[in-house]
Amino acid sequence: MSAATTEVVPARLRPLTEVRKFGIRGVRTSAWTVIGAACAQIVTAGFGLFALEQLPIGEASSLDPHRMLGYASEVVGVILVVLLIVGRPTGRAVGTGLGLFLAMLVQPVLQKHGAGIPVLGALHAANALVMIALAWLTVRITTAQLREAASVEASSALFAASGR
Repeated sequence: MSAATTEVVPARLRPLTEVRKFGIRGVRTSAWTVIGAACAQIVTAGFGLFALEQLPIGEASSLDPHRMLGYASEVVGVILVVLLIVGRPTGRAVGTGLGLFLAMLVQPVLQKHGAGIPVLGALHAANALVMIALAWLTVRITTAQLREAASVEASSALFAASGR
């Protein structure tokens, strides 16, 4: 590229490597997984609360599926951070992704202390909504970045084919 070309095409519009695209797609998939898991968490919590009369509260309670799904979701958070490192998406995607990870880390703490401090129990539910919102933003931002990268690649291919 000549000096004039680099002035016209900003650095952020350079084509992404396949590894970065893989990482960004993985971030998006992880965010979708969090959304799906959060929705399943809402269903299992509702079932657990309405099944209290039928199942015992204690070690084997009606909220066990909700808890187990929550702990499994933490693994998705770790994978998300690894994929953020690999994909190196835009700053906004990194911000929402790390915010999502932090919200996921806080969730079990709120749950653990929610029984003794009801306000923390209420924040557990509110934090779930924050997680869904951050995951949705992460999906939108990474999708836009992947579309932009595809557009840059298509433009680069047309430019190369034109022989200029």
